[in-house]
Amino acid sequence: QTPSPATLEANRQIMIETIRAAGEKKIELLCLSENFIDRNVSRPLEERAFALDAPFLQPLRTAIQQAKLYCCFALHERTDGKIYTTALLIGPDGALVGRYRKRHLTLSELEAGVTRGTESPVFQTPLGKIGMAICWDVWFPDTIPDLAAQGAEIVCFPLAGDPDQPHYDHGWRTRASDRSEERRVGKEC
Repeated sequence: QTPSPATLEANRQIMIETIRAAGEKKIELLCLSENFIDRNVSRPLEERAFALDAPFLQPLRTAIQQAKLYCCFALHERTDGKIYTTALLIGPDGALVGRYRKRHLTLSELEAGVTRGTESPVFQTPLGKIGMAICWDVWFPDTIPDLAAQGAEIVCFPLAGDPDQPHYDHGWRTRASDRSEERRVGKEC
């Protein structure tokens, strides 16, 4: 949890501590929550969004590299005059493996000026083929089949989410059956 109110620096430090703890436990893949870095930070969205090469993000990459794990986390990405809600997959060497821009935006994201992503890439890693989706994407039936069609074996799903776990439990079960249904249909055709 982030403090309220929070600062970007304080939230980043919590993320770094979480990454370090995961590394100590020899975790190979860590998925952190959606937009943790700017959660409860009362600054305009433009001031909470980062270019992917922003120096502010380097300590996270360093922590991931020191922990020797893959880490997925979502943030507000600023590029070419647009802001996206973007999940990043950073490898054990601290390098960007890939990114996913949230395709299904909430009304509040649209009103804030967040731009919708259009692709669902999958990235080959020694752990398997990893796809990503973010929070609200769980409620849409195209999310997992789009990733499964590209061979995703693991899906990282950072979410900010609804604190009522039964709501998301239902969503996760439904998305898992989407993938299972696609496999059955594919074998029957």
